[in-house]
Amino acid sequence: MDEHVLKKLRAVDALQRLSDGSEGVRVSLQSMAPNTAGSRTERYATLRKEFAKLADVFKSQGLFVDLASISTSAQTVDAVVQLQMYENVKQKLERAGIRVDLLIDREVV
Repeated sequence: MDEHVLKKLRAVDALQRLSDGSEGVRVSLQSMAPNTAGSRTERYATLRKEFAKLADVFKSQGLFVDLASISTSAQTVDAVVQLQMYENVKQKLERAGIRVDLLIDREVV
């Protein structure tokens, strides 16, 4: 991860401590594949299956997916990735058709 971005993440307290003591960063994963399943329930089931598979494949590489956060309309799920594995995991996910965006809480006044 770019040092400039890392400094900003630390400044806004956007990193979190994982159970193993390492630092993690929150991300949003978006499936870029068209989801043509019929009903909303069917689309949700398709996304859940896709994201659950990603969770299994990438868990050993420091990606932890929150399957309870699936958005059917946006085709997204929230996750946390170990900071030291971020670039590697991001590249692999993007090659698999998954968009990866940093999640940063912003306060609107």
